[in-house]
Amino acid sequence: MPYVYGFNNPMRFIDPDGMNPDDIIIGGDQKFRMIAFYDLQKLTSEKLVLLNTGVVTAANKVEKGDEIEFTGDVDMDRNGNAVEKKADTALVADLMKHDEQNNTDVTILPTTGEDKTVNTYGTNSTVYYNYTISNGKDAPGFPIINVDGTSGARLFIFLGHELVHSQQFKHQTYDNSIIQGYKDVDSGLLNAMTKSEYEARQKENEIRGEQNIKLRKMAPLP
Repeated sequence: MPYVYGFNNPMRFIDPDGMNPDDIIIGGDQKFRMIAFYDLQKLTSEKLVLLNTGVVTAANKVEKGDEIEFTGDVDMDRNGNAVEKKADTALVADLMKHDEQNNTDVTILPTTGEDKTVNTYGTNSTVYYNYTISNGKDAPGFPIINVDGTSGARLFIFLGHELVHSQQFKHQTYDNSIIQGYKDVDSGLLNAMTKSEYEARQKENEIRGEQNIKLRKMAPLP
């Protein structure tokens, strides 16, 4: 069924301004909103807040009359400075950036299945995020293999991965064509990797690197 702005979300998540462009919106129940929001906060050096409309915004852009549900905290170093996360911060900022030429909403909703990102309408997308698993090695589907042979990672890494796909949809760079001759490390399948998934895994490794998390194993391109 095609996604319709507002009608496929609870009433509390309908934008009171009427389709304010370039929002990250978190739906689901309060527990999911809290977990997804704080996982999103881990991806950026910019302090975020979640409004009671479900919209995520920078803390320094809260306006008079806005009602805040959750307020994030950025990671600090020993000198009291925000830990720099260039790739992570740029990703989140881009998805919240108001651009008159590219009006895009990203909605984050819960799932009990595999994490995935779906292009809904135009350049908008919905990220389905599974927070119920203990880590990535217990996720549905194939295990996610790391460079040291272990599997899994902290869950917010996979939220970042899905947001990369949202960014691809926003900029209309999503490419579902198969990389011929490429064997997926996770599944062992040949000719099953799309160009956009490969790019998302590359950017996921940038995020992992900034978070001091072991990298995901990737085979070189054929």
